[in-house]
Amino acid sequence: MLDLDQSPLASIFGSLQNAPFELAPECKDELRLLVARTGIKVRLDLEEESFCLSVDPETKQITFGLATAERLWAACYGYVVLIGVIQKHGMGILIHLSADESSRRAMELLEWSVKAGITGKYVPWPSDLPKPSASDAHGCDEYAASELYLCMVGWAILHEIGHLACSHRASHSQLECIRMEYEADDWASQWILEKWKQYGDDSRIFIKRSLGMTLALSMFAGLEAHDRKGGLGTHPDSPERLLHFLDKFVPETHGSSLPPEQFAWFAAVVVVQLHLMATGKSCAPTAEFPDYRSFLVDASERLGSP
Repeated sequence: MLDLDQSPLASIFGSLQNAPFELAPECKDELRLLVARTGIKVRLDLEEESFCLSVDPETKQITFGLATAERLWAACYGYVVLIGVIQKHGMGILIHLSADESSRRAMELLEWSVKAGITGKYVPWPSDLPKPSASDAHGCDEYAASELYLCMVGWAILHEIGHLACSHRASHSQLECIRMEYEADDWASQWILEKWKQYGDDSRIFIKRSLGMTLALSMFAGLEAHDRKGGLGTHPDSPERLLHFLDKFVPETHGSSLPPEQFAWFAAVVVVQLHLMATGKSCAPTAEFPDYRSFLVDASERLGSP
């Protein structure tokens, strides 16, 4: 059994619990009423080592594995640092990521997260690599990673709440299962993005929220490069799921440059490309594609059939 007090996430566990509510503060009271009315409970599983985030429609209990929570932060940290490096140098520029100490550590933590996730076995957090801290200063990589991580986790838990809000029940039909997964995705995404301007008329609010959700979905899509599984019968194929979200909630405009509000597309391309490169399935340079969506479509084709 894992020890929560010894977990690298111990310092942000309170924020982790509140993530679904704080992700969209303008809807916080409404969500609390929904949770109370339906009897939803979230349980942190300290024993499950493989990926664990699910809901039981009968007991209304959402189970979230601590090992899963740790790997998600590690992946998020890696993405935040590496997206920043590639954004600074420009897409399509050859960069030796391991030459920079910060990038090297980010890559090592991301690799740890991926390997632990694929094997489904608990591996202790590397003691010499970054982890969240209650004293992280605003603007540092750890702070930025924790902020986006809470968006990722908040959206993921809201997805499970969406299953309950939409009265989903277990089904033996593959098409019905996939339909319900998309419906739960859309419910959570709509909840987070529909009323964001009520919280503040600053586009950075939308950018942060959409980026956090995109990192979660891009991670699942990227992991397919390491272990191609597709939707496993009950879930949509991860690359298609990512495109569904982006097309519906962050539609890409065509032009010479990407508006800041659509930064999620850039992040998705970087994350998916990082995983493809790690497995020798790298796409052609982004300059060869007319838009980011075309790159992601090509990337999904390179994964092959599940």
